[in-house]
Amino acid sequence: MYQPSKGQSECLDHERCNPGHMLVGFSDTAKGVCQACSPGTKKSGLGATPFVQCVDCNPGHRSAAGAASCDRCDKGRYQPASAQATCKSCPEGRFADQKGRTQLSQCQHCVAGQYADAKASVSCKSCDKGHYGQAHADGRGKDVHSAGHCIKCPKGQFQEYDGRTFCAECESGKYAPADGHHTCLNCKSNDSNNFCVTDGTNDCDAQRYYWTENKAGASTCVK
Repeated sequence: MYQPSKGQSECLDHERCNPGHMLVGFSDTAKGVCQACSPGTKKSGLGATPFVQCVDCNPGHRSAAGAASCDRCDKGRYQPASAQATCKSCPEGRFADQKGRTQLSQCQHCVAGQYADAKASVSCKSCDKGHYGQAHADGRGKDVHSAGHCIKCPKGQFQEYDGRTFCAECESGKYAPADGHHTCLNCKSNDSNNFCVTDGTNDCDAQRYYWTENKAGASTCVK
């Protein structure tokens, strides 16, 4: 309570401030004023007394000025310290799929075959089919960007699924003539009778069998 004037028979009550605000500048003779809580702090209610102060947000949380509560850090972000107005972004190559992370270590590394090419990622992207992802010995991706991490399957190999770490060889009788194939092509075989009719109306070369000499991983077929 306070009383700014002399000779009074009773004192006045200090004001109880609204949520997100606290009383400052008060004394036995001064009313004081309500001031917004600083960023990184909160005050959730009026308080049991007029003198309840704003309290710090916990790690993994943040708040703006005048907050009645602290918000958890969004997915893709973290905050190891208390009393913070903002959260830190997970770096490229990492992601956080849950709110309220408190440590950089809780931003998970993308595994091989996946990448995160932006800060504050909430998930990793998969290498496209026809590509494979390079890996460290611990299984993490070697590069965070698609261009560096996702490598085209070489000639004679393919990958039909997204997010894989290897390419498979084309089976015998099929081939992949260029890098980046997600499926293999069949060697053509137009002569079902295994001979060519040379009556001038047929293209004998087109009717000849093509194959890969019973070898897998071919980039061309031979006659």
